[in-house]
Amino acid sequence: MKKPMIGISSNEQANFDGWFTSHYINYVKSEAIDVVDKAGGVPILIPVRSDDQHIERYLDTIDGLIITGGHDVNPLLYNDDMGLKCGNLHPKTDYFDIRLVQKAFERKMPTIVICRGLQVTNVAFNGTLIQDINLDIGSTIKHHAPEEGDMYVHCIEIFDNDSLFSKLTNYKDKIYVNSIHHQAIDKLAPIFKVVAKADDGIIEIVELKDESHFFIGTQFHPEILGSLGNDKMTDLFRGMINYINEEKLKEVK
Repeated sequence: MKKPMIGISSNEQANFDGWFTSHYINYVKSEAIDVVDKAGGVPILIPVRSDDQHIERYLDTIDGLIITGGHDVNPLLYNDDMGLKCGNLHPKTDYFDIRLVQKAFERKMPTIVICRGLQVTNVAFNGTLIQDINLDIGSTIKHHAPEEGDMYVHCIEIFDNDSLFSKLTNYKDKIYVNSIHHQAIDKLAPIFKVVAKADDGIIEIVELKDESHFFIGTQFHPEILGSLGNDKMTDLFRGMINYINEEKLKEVK
């Protein structure tokens, strides 16, 4: 059986590290690519496009989807005014990610969403966001440190040991995770359920209520931890690969 092709959503940015000051580049952090490779899939980078025909064609080509981190999500998308701590916005990427995940769900495509990916997915299905955790809820937990994401910085509590996350990783109760964000879920979209929270109440893992297809959303970065050698976090991505392979075998039968 051929290895499944896993699409990884790109970000778009100009003035990248002092280069390409007047031209946008599309990029993905290499850890997302590496962990898909380790899990047994073929990573495919999906460039940011703003038309549905491109998005449909991308989804025709891949077997599973990962939506990664990046810019803040525009508050206007969930009917909120822009707060003082709202960071850089990129409307084209917002549209791309929202349509990409909506159309993936229509197909019941196996999907993992990470950090901004979780936030924009929540907005895509009528949820809202906290624009800045420290300013808006007064959290004393440092969720945005360090930017490399290679350190465990705070604890999360898992509430659902029958969740897909727990079954794949065998993590139960409390674990430590990395963290590189200042926005988070406020009102959870109706189709999702909470699997884990941080001690300050920030939602850290969500899954589908109806379990209609493979879906896990994390506020932390399992792809970074997996690429650095945490096999339990890599098992999330192996789980998606195995799910895809099992579905393909059903089609053959």
